[in-house]
Amino acid sequence: MPFCDSSFAALVKAKVFILISPPNIGEVLLAVLLCAVLCGTVVVLKWRKGLR
Repeated sequence: MPFCDSSFAALVKAKVFILISPPNIGEVLLAVLLCAVLCGTVVVLKWRKGLR
């Protein structure tokens, strides 16, 4: 198990978190789209680096 995962689990154990999300579905979809674009960009850049 990676160190950061076990440390994070120990930090958040028995604590309450509140998730805040925008009430407008358009804003939620925009955020998801931007995350997908970021992930896609990283994948493409890693793929291009592997071709060199």
